[in-house]
Amino acid sequence: MDVCSGLKAAGIPFRVAQRRKQVFWRVDEHYEVWVPAAFYDRAKIIAEKGCFDFSDSDEDQRIMELPDADTSAVKREVRDWGWRPEDATVEVWSGGTELKGVAWMVEASLHEHGIRTHADVTQEGFQRIFVRPEDEHEAREIMHEIKNGTPPT
Repeated sequence: MDVCSGLKAAGIPFRVAQRRKQVFWRVDEHYEVWVPAAFYDRAKIIAEKGCFDFSDSDEDQRIMELPDADTSAVKREVRDWGWRPEDATVEVWSGGTELKGVAWMVEASLHEHGIRTHADVTQEGFQRIFVRPEDEHEAREIMHEIKNGTPPT
């Protein structure tokens, strides 16, 4: 404990009360450091060294303010209402059983951008992923990024 080391180095007498309690997988630890009243001001300075200030002042608010984001970077909302798998008629990806992990990644990437998919798997394990026609352009851009590792130009 850095506070105890600092108090010891400054020659300030102290006592520590420690309390540990385990709640499920998490352990809560609490420490109380007691010093004589005559040493309180010096002990407080030592204890606050390296601590964060959580005052949430106006200056803190200004520093933490984020600039407005470009609206094109905002993800679309997934609209489940009215979604029908048979509406997904545009094939954007296909592959065999050896690419099963890739198929999962493709579907997850499309879903992350609010694009619903329909997967068709044959008995031989060949898989195809379809999207709705109105999602085709964005889905193909995402596929380009996955395939080449870079966004489309």
